[in-house]
Amino acid sequence: MMKKENIHKNHRERMRAKFDKIGFEGWSDYEILEYMLYNVYRQGDTNPIAHNILSYSAGSIVNVMRNCEDFRMAQQVDNVGEKTVLFLRSLKAFVDYYKQEEIKYTPIYLDRYTIKDVLNVIGFKPDREDILMVCADKCLKVKSVTNITENSGKFFAETSLSRVMNTAALNSASYVLIAHNHPSECDGISTEDVAFTNTLEETLAKAGIFFIDHIVISKGKYMSVRAKIADDKAKELEKEKAQGYDDAMIQS
Repeated sequence: MMKKENIHKNHRERMRAKFDKIGFEGWSDYEILEYMLYNVYRQGDTNPIAHNILSYSAGSIVNVMRNCEDFRMAQQVDNVGEKTVLFLRSLKAFVDYYKQEEIKYTPIYLDRYTIKDVLNVIGFKPDREDILMVCADKCLKVKSVTNITENSGKFFAETSLSRVMNTAALNSASYVLIAHNHPSECDGISTEDVAFTNTLEETLAKAGIFFIDHIVISKGKYMSVRAKIADDKAKELEKEKAQGYDDAMIQS
């Protein structure tokens, strides 16, 4: 009887040779994860482990990175321990750090066309509100993107003026933009958003910093709080004008 060939023999060497030749171009998510897990599992087949992790994470590498923020993955996925979760967390932290550092070497200038890319340097969590702060110099070159959230949930996010001002000072900001998300997909800008924006603009102005805008993101839409404030003021002026015209007609 002929000996059955081991199809997994030299599999790691072939994967490494493939990566050396083309990087991750054309690879599936599970192949990429399988390859990265070689750094944790020195021997054995990491393919089924990669499949298990992706299945737990709804088939998405992005969700894998988000799910490694705690150790639940180690408790719920076969053959995954805390060492694996810590490795994945370190990958996520390294990518985040790299994206922040890249801003220093590849200047990004803040405008309406680049704002999405700038905010994606950090991105938003899918299950809670976050407040991101973008600091730019006098030429609108982005200096930092910082998560300034101090407390949050699915329907709220909080920060403090001191956190905003300290972040601005640390980055010698000339311009500041704030953005937060609505993971609940709640449409519209709240009265709290307007009040926070007005307070923030006044406080930054006293420090000689121009407040660009407060952006609320929901269902893929980017809504400007400053535009809403201006629109509300315009409507109020029109209402006052109309009321004045009516009063004049009554008096005549």
